[in-house]
Order: sequence, then C-alpha cells, then structure tokens
Amino acid sequence: MTHEDIAGVVGTHRTIGAVIQIASNMWEPGMTTRQNDTDESWFAIGALELEQQPRVHAVADLLRHSGTVEVVDDIRSAKWMKLVVNAAELIPSAIINTALNEVARDPAFLKVMRKAGYEAMEAALASWVDLQAEDLVTR
Repeated sequence: MTHEDIAGVVGTHRTIGAVIQIASNMWEPGMTTRQNDTDESWFAIGALELEQQPRVHAVADLLRHSGTVEVVDDIRSAKWMKLVVNAAELIPSAIINTALNEVARDPAFLKVMRKAGYEAMEAALASWVDLQAEDLVTR
C-alpha cells in the first residue's frame, strides 16, 4: 500500500511516508535476507500534513538503528524521485535479467533506461508532483 492508501484508512494525521534503500532478497514467501548492513541502508521519512512533521523526528530516531535517516519536507516528491530512479535503472535491467552496471555500459540500452526514467518523470509531473532535485540521492 502507498502512504496515500494508508492515510485513506487511518487518516493523514496518523501517517508518515517513507522511502527506503535496503538491499534484500526474498527467495521464498515470508523469508527475507538482508544484503547490506545499517551503514549502507537509508531512509527518507516525512509527514503528509505539515502540522504532523514534528512527530517524524521520533520515528527517525527509531529508524536510525537500521540505517541513515533523512527527514524531508515533501515525502511525496521523495517517493516519486525514487520511483523515477527505479524505473530508469532497476526495472529495465531486471526485465533482461542483467546486472545494472553491465546494461548501463551498453549505449543502446542506456537510451532505453533514460526513456523509462523520463516517462516516470512525466507521470509524476502529470500527477502535479513537485519533483525536488535534492530528493534524488545517489548512494
């Protein structure tokens, strides 16, 4: 469920959105294997309502046991920027079952990856998302 779906059920005043960067595998249902340690994990979190933003810091303190945490003012933008990056990088390489660093060296496939990223950006802009360049964090 997205943060907006959850907010529709429990209310925006009780919802904090998150973007996560944790590498893991799930080879069988319910069994997840984490592939990176806390020093390589990252979270961006933010409230859906500005008046709830002070509560985010308490959640950030809890999450810091699992990785680096950034509190953002516009969680919707941060989530869309992650989607743009995933659409450009992870999805195309997964479709052809090839490692990202290998497909990115292929000029023809690099065009496909860029097109997928631009398409995701167009979808965000069509949804009236204010894409923030600082939300695009390369890790």
